[in-house]
Amino acid sequence: MRKYSLIIILVYGYSLFSQKEPYNWYFPPSSGLSFSTNPPTVLMNSAIMIGGGEGPASISDKNGNLLFYTDGLRVYNANHTIMANGNGLFGGVGSTTQGATIVKQPGNNNIYYIFSIDNIGGPTGLSYSTVDMSLAAGLGSVTVKNSFLNAPTTEKCVAVKHCNATDVWVVTHDVGSNAFRSYLVNAVGVNTPAVISNVGTSLLTSSFTIGQMKVSPNGKKLGLANRIYPPPSDLFELYDFDNATGLVSNQLILLSNVEYIYGCEFSPDGTKFYGSFNGPANTIVQWDLCAGSNSAIVASNYSIITTTGANNALQLAPDGKIYVAKASYYLAAINNPNANGINCNYTNTAINLSNGSSLGLPNFINSDLRLTTQFSVNAACNNYSFAAQPSIGNTCAYAANTLSAIQWNFGDPSSGAANTSSLNSPTHSYTNGGNYTVQLILQYDCYIDTIKQVVQVNIPVLSVSGKTVICRNDKLSLTASGANTYSWSNGVTSANYTATPNSNIVYTVTGTNTTNLCSSSKVVSVTVNPCLGIGENLNNNLLHVYPNPSQGIFNFVTSESSALKVFNEMGIMVYEIILAQGENKIDLQHLKRGLYFAHTQSRSSKVIYKIFKEE
Repeated sequence: MRKYSLIIILVYGYSLFSQKEPYNWYFPPSSGLSFSTNPPTVLMNSAIMIGGGEGPASISDKNGNLLFYTDGLRVYNANHTIMANGNGLFGGVGSTTQGATIVKQPGNNNIYYIFSIDNIGGPTGLSYSTVDMSLAAGLGSVTVKNSFLNAPTTEKCVAVKHCNATDVWVVTHDVGSNAFRSYLVNAVGVNTPAVISNVGTSLLTSSFTIGQMKVSPNGKKLGLANRIYPPPSDLFELYDFDNATGLVSNQLILLSNVEYIYGCEFSPDGTKFYGSFNGPANTIVQWDLCAGSNSAIVASNYSIITTTGANNALQLAPDGKIYVAKASYYLAAINNPNANGINCNYTNTAINLSNGSSLGLPNFINSDLRLTTQFSVNAACNNYSFAAQPSIGNTCAYAANTLSAIQWNFGDPSSGAANTSSLNSPTHSYTNGGNYTVQLILQYDCYIDTIKQVVQVNIPVLSVSGKTVICRNDKLSLTASGANTYSWSNGVTSANYTATPNSNIVYTVTGTNTTNLCSSSKVVSVTVNPCLGIGENLNNNLLHVYPNPSQGIFNFVTSESSALKVFNEMGIMVYEIILAQGENKIDLQHLKRGLYFAHTQSRSSKVIYKIFKEE
């Protein structure tokens, strides 16, 4: 009987997040981070100078390689020089809260759009420029610049994936009304007109423009930090967002009549919302979106005392943390943003930046930082239990996602129908060791989510060395390898086995890994041949043969010249030669292993001699 064990190998260190486009951050002044390592690596090659200190954006390819970044005014390529035609974008004067947002055109690996916003409700408003990465030897060029969309607009701009998980919504807010505008970016390009939602607070003048806007990674909630002059008139707001239609609805004012608010962000699982103050209080506030009723959500307000320094832009990162721009030589971090209250684990000096930080951090499509359902595997040798983590669709943040079907694929097609399951917590047994890619496929209302993990089925792979064809009365010596302990069918408990069998015999050796007590067995068949040698014809002085058995070189000694013919066991002649009187070296290495018959014919006699060819 075989026993098996399982070791989980994560596809990537940050396996909770499926995209690598946000892996390189560049922001003022001349600072950067790479999330290809954990903790992230501080980068010092950024071309972004201080400017106004706000509104940067950066983008990488699906493998996490930097493509380009922007400070809202200029576009820098992967060599950190200004991209061809990359000057003069309408991102304010580099002092727009969310002055730049980068969106890849769905279905096109080369075309990207940079959405730019003028500062304090300026006349250029919202526009976009087109980058073609197939140009300039792969460094990219700006091909169309500052295509106008709308003005005046606030300094807020956010992008989130459509419900189909392919297209993208770009959401802004007008100055002069309560209108949200949602622009759909699909395989055709940037679609106009926008989807308009008139709801909530009217941001009537340019004094209402400052502060971040974010959509939750799951695309269901939209939050705003509205900096309004004169103080104290600031407020944090929460809305429902429909990522199928782009509509915004159901305003909830979380906090009002305060001052110096600036940033906001959602936790990876969408259950918490955070807001930052960069004024005298210098606090960060958390709301629990799973608290229940609207009044309960408002009452869940928890203030994180950040001790020193202003708290500016908030940005969710690929490592699952929310980083805080401190306008100092440090970034702060909310290390466990999914956790309630003090358990969110705020650190005021999380990353030491050689060049420091200012007000802004890069703006990303938060859907690329969405917490995906993962699954765990428990195994005790041949018992494998899979379970989705967390429970699918049960958290408040995901309740709006209708899960219509679930499908497991265990990556083991040889198991036939047992290779798939539609249970939440299925089991599967593998019959062979190796690496298997297990998939959890989730069918939601309008898209499919596929989560993968590579699992390693670890069983002892046994091998046995030694001759398995011997002559009668010869010593048999076999050695097993591939496990920690061994047991032979006749009771021997070492890797080495010796015997002197007189007939064909079959041995079974079982090897066990002591680390997991899993075992496998190997069967060894031993053939015992008579192998009659030169003593077979002692009454014959015509012919002597040695060595016998041989690996192919035989010495035939004959008392007179004779004709030699060699036949296999089927009576087919496989070799023929004339032997001279005396010793003749005959090369039969080309023959397969086995028993052969050497016929010699001289004038005086005829002899038939058995010879055995070894490997």
